Amino acid sequence: MDFERARQPEQKAQRREALLDAAAALLAERGLGDVSLSAIARRAGMSKASVYRYFESREAIFLELLARDYEAIAERFEAALVPLAGRGDLDAVAEAIADALDSNPRALELFASIASVLEHNVSADFVREYKRRTVRIGARPVFALHAAVPELSVERAQRLMHLVLVFAGGLYPTAHPAEPVAEVLAEPEFAPLRLDFRETCAEHARLLLRGAVQGAPR
Repeated sequence: MDFERARQPEQKAQRREALLDAAAALLAERGLGDVSLSAIARRAGMSKASVYRYFESREAIFLELLARDYEAIAERFEAALVPLAGRGDLDAVAEAIADALDSNPRALELFASIASVLEHNVSADFVREYKRRTVRIGARPVFALHAAVPELSVERAQRLMHLVLVFAGGLYPTAHPAEPVAEVLAEPEFAPLRLDFRETCAEHARLLLRGAVQGAPR
């Protein structure tokens, strides 16, 4: 049954949250590729046409979920770096990066599809505001990284964090392959091809940090 049309701001907010909850539940059940806008609408008790009052597309719904998850990751990372301020402990920073990313599998699943799926079927205006939002979300962990590793300028810290996220988005599906691939990789012959997401993230972050510090202006 479709909701009565929302007219008050709080009603509209409730409808948006219902759609986000429905999308999150379906994502967990089916995976991104098998979740349609119609399915989200049905799960939320709305008609497909009514969804467009709140989100411009299926992809916009999932980008909203991703932005919220990214904020949770950023807060976790920032909190882990506060005790590391001024220490320049690259290993500890790398572990904090890996822990923060590994804490949110849904975000990683969405990160993996951001360029190939989620940033399609959305308007330039939506993308512009979304990018501004993610830059704002990422600002505090970037400054925390700069404080923890003073050799890194804010600009270099921002670049490093962007590279970390791009790498994580590509690594996640590789470290969580389809069942037939996982079965083959479990064989001793293919052990060198197996990747643990968290360990590989930490290793990658460590290498990036060392390179960035070594290349920093003296």
